[in-house]
Amino acid sequence: MTACHYIRTIMIVMQELKKEFQKAIAKVVKEQRKKSITKSADEIGIGKSIWADLENGVKDPQISTLWRIAEGLD
Repeated sequence: MTACHYIRTIMIVMQELKKEFQKAIAKVVKEQRKKSITKSADEIGIGKSIWADLENGVKDPQISTLWRIAEGLD
C-alpha cells in the first residue's frame, strides 16, 4: 500500500471517530441539561444556536466550549 492510501484510511477513521464524539457529547449535554437551552447558553456565554447544534450532534465543539458547558452543567 502506498503512503497516500494509508493517509486516506486514517482520515476516514478520524472522520468516523469525530462523528461518534459528536454523538457522545450530544447525549451527555441533552441528558444533563436541567434548564432551557436559552438559559443554559446564556449562563456560559455561548449562543443558543451553538448549544442546540451541540445537542443535535451537528457542531464540533472547541475544547474551551466543552469546558464551559461542563462547568455550566455542574
